[in-house]
Amino acid sequence: MGRQYKKITKYNLLGIYHSARQRALTITTIRASFQKTGIWPFNPTVIPDMAFEPALNTTTQAAQPVPTALSSLLEVVPFTTPPPPPQ
Repeated sequence: MGRQYKKITKYNLLGIYHSARQRALTITTIRASFQKTGIWPFNPTVIPDMAFEPALNTTTQAAQPVPTALSSLLEVVPFTTPPPPPQ
């Protein structure tokens, strides 16, 4: 089956979505999804315990370097406490 590439715009998005949804959400795929995740028939061992463990850090480097000085575009404004409201 060849692939048909079509530009998605705000005018055709819902039609394309509807077509894809009709093809994907069949009784067969829904049942297979429930079985694969262990929902039905119930199978609490289908997902290994390690999948529920906390994520491990994979790096010690910051995602984005933090500058050591304020940018020249920023201005330091001292914080002042507002006066109490009149009574």
